[in-house]
Amino acid sequence: MLEQLLDLVRREETPEIQQEITPAGTRFDYQEEGILRITPAADVPGARRLMLSAGIHGNETAPMELLDRLTRAIARDTIRPAGPILIVYGNPPAIRAQRRYIIRDINRLFNQPDAPAGDTEEHRRARIIETRTAEFFEQTPSALHIDMHTAIRESRIPTFALLPGDEETTPDPQLLAMLSHTEIEAVIQQHTPGVTFSSLSHFRHGARAVTLELGKARPFGQNQGVRVEALESLLTALIEHRQHAEKSPHALRLFDVTFEIIRTSDQFVLHVPNDQANFVAYPPNSCLAEDGAHRWMTDEHSRFLIFPNPGVDIGLRAGLVLCEAQEYRPAV
Repeated sequence: MLEQLLDLVRREETPEIQQEITPAGTRFDYQEEGILRITPAADVPGARRLMLSAGIHGNETAPMELLDRLTRAIARDTIRPAGPILIVYGNPPAIRAQRRYIIRDINRLFNQPDAPAGDTEEHRRARIIETRTAEFFEQTPSALHIDMHTAIRESRIPTFALLPGDEETTPDPQLLAMLSHTEIEAVIQQHTPGVTFSSLSHFRHGARAVTLELGKARPFGQNQGVRVEALESLLTALIEHRQHAEKSPHALRLFDVTFEIIRTSDQFVLHVPNDQANFVAYPPNSCLAEDGAHRWMTDEHSRFLIFPNPGVDIGLRAGLVLCEAQEYRPAV
C-alpha cells in the first residue's frame, strides 16, 4: 500500500497501515501526507542519504510519475536501497487540483528562518517539509537532494539543472559528472542564497542539492514526450550505491546567474511575450523589465533569460538572467 504514495495523495487518503517491510527487508515508514521514509535492510558502507522530491508544483507531473515508478520498484525489491531515502511529494492540494499552487508558491517559502510564519496551507506545508528534511539530514556527513520539476514555458534547452550557491560557489564536479549521464543538457550555477527547496537542503543542511527541469509541465498520463530514461537509470544507481555507466557521459553547457529580476512594486512591467521560451538570447542593451525608475538591461555577456514570470508576488523574482560559461566536458 505505501508504495502507492502518489495515489494516496491524489485520492487524499491516509493509509491505515503506516509501516511496511518488503520480503528483502526494506522498511517503508509513512511520515506525513506525501512523505515516505525508506530504510534499507542493511546500510551499505559509503551509501549516502538520498532525498528525492517532486510535486512542489502540483501540475508538474512527469517527475511525480518517475518518483512513483521508483517507489514501486523498491517495494517489489526490484531496486534494493543501500542507504536511507526520503520521498517527498511537495504540495498535495495542488497535486489534486492539478495547479502549480493554490495560494502561495511553496518553492518560494523555504530557507527563511526569520520570515513571518504565514497562515496559508502552503506556508504550513513548507514548515512540515522543513521539519522532515531536518530530521532526515540530521548528523549526516554525506547527503544528496534531487528536486525534480517541469517548466511553465517551453525551453530552447529543454532539460537543465540549477545548483544552489553563493557568490563564491563554482559548479560541483561530482554533480556535473553525475548529470552528464542523464538527459540534462545544461547546468546553471546560482550565486545568491535562495528560498527554494534545494537551497534549504544546501544551505541549512550542507547537502549536495540540485533542481532538475525535465521539460514542459503536462497533465498526468501525457508525458510520453518527456525523456527521463537515463535519469531514471541514474537514480536507480544512486539508490543502490553503484556506478551509473548505462549512458555514456556527454558535454554540458554551463551558465552563471548574473542577476535576478525582482518585482518590487505594482508598477513592474516585464517586456517578454507570454509565449516566449526559456533561454532566449537577447542583444546587448535590451531592456528586459522596468519597475518605476529601475530597469533591468542585458549586456554582451548577461543576455540569456529563464523563468520570466510577470505575475509573481511583490518581492519575488520574475526572471533569471544568465551568462554562458565554459562548457563542461567529462573525462574520457
